[in-house]
Parts: sequence; structure tokens; C-alpha cells
Amino acid sequence: MLWRADAAAGGILMANLLGKRYQCGECEATVLVTKAGDGDLACHGQPMEIAQAKPLPSSD
Repeated sequence: MLWRADAAAGGILMANLLGKRYQCGECEATVLVTKAGDGDLACHGQPMEIAQAKPLPSSD
């Protein structure tokens, strides 16, 4: 389940970055941000991390 963490509940608000992909560390669900805003994306009760770019194959 995904939700936006709330500062009123004791969480720290961070900005979601437009065009960035966030990934859950537990189930590996991926979310693409299409509208930037305040708050954290969370899955399984933990904040989602910005997904790392996959390396491109070499073009020898």
C-alpha cells in the first residue's frame, strides 16, 4: 500500500521530485512522480528511496 507520509503524524516532509522513480526496498514496487509536491512516498510503512539509474550496456 502506498501513501503520503504526514508531518502532523511525526514524519518529516520531503519534496517528491518530478520525473524521478521511487522504489520500495521490501517489495521493489516502483512509482514514477508525475506531479511534484511535499511529502514522502511510503510503502510497507517505510519511506521509498529514489531508484538508482541502471547502467547502459557498453557500445564497443
